[in-house]
Amino acid sequence: MGTEGVPGPEPALRNRLKLAYRWIPATSGRLLDAGCNTGYGTHHYARKASEVWGADPDGASIAAARTSYPGVRFEHARLESLPFADGFFDVVVLTDVLEHVADEIAALNEIHRVTRPGATIVITTPHAGLFGWFDPYNYGACLRARFRPLYAVLKRMGLARATGDAAARHRHYSLGDLERILGASAFGSGYAVTGCFRSGCFLFPLEINVYEALRRVLPERAAGVLVGPLRWLAELDYWVPCGPAAYNLAVRIRRG
Repeated sequence: MGTEGVPGPEPALRNRLKLAYRWIPATSGRLLDAGCNTGYGTHHYARKASEVWGADPDGASIAAARTSYPGVRFEHARLESLPFADGFFDVVVLTDVLEHVADEIAALNEIHRVTRPGATIVITTPHAGLFGWFDPYNYGACLRARFRPLYAVLKRMGLARATGDAAARHRHYSLGDLERILGASAFGSGYAVTGCFRSGCFLFPLEINVYEALRRVLPERAAGVLVGPLRWLAELDYWVPCGPAAYNLAVRIRRG
């Protein structure tokens, strides 16, 4: 979600990707952008790391990334099964990826396997905050599960075609949820939280909802232009610490 899905000139880093960039150590060695999509953030991260890889399970996204950023290495791979040697990376970045994987524990086990002791891992996810219900990527799953006739009508009208139409929900996490999952994975108690940022409240999900509504009736470029002023406000909203009410969660950990 956000500007990386809007066609046109490449935008500057925003919100979670900008935060991840800030949290990457300035002189990193090998870095993996896990769930890199089309490589929008990956090539920016290369400014801080000597070697950079991107990995994503979507073949079309990887093909686009290889075309756009030929200087970065991209792998078509699931996070639960990464094609890298043990202890290979000094930094791994997962920006709004964990909520999409089929098996959170397996994915974290792989991140643990491919990182060296002392590595930095940056994880961002939607937060289970005050406006967690206002997530448009969950509307399709909710309609499909509870209001099948209405879902069928909207589908025929072409109005129910968002990412949220997938059977799996777009998961939201609290800090406690992330710590519980990390503890159940290969990380166990062998990590330390070195940064935590819970931010954004109403404007951030409002921008996503308006954009997703507009792109159902307009070309993506037009939808992106019209939502521009709201996107600017949502970007300001992202940087406001909102604690338990926040819509976004970011943690930085150091592997033991």
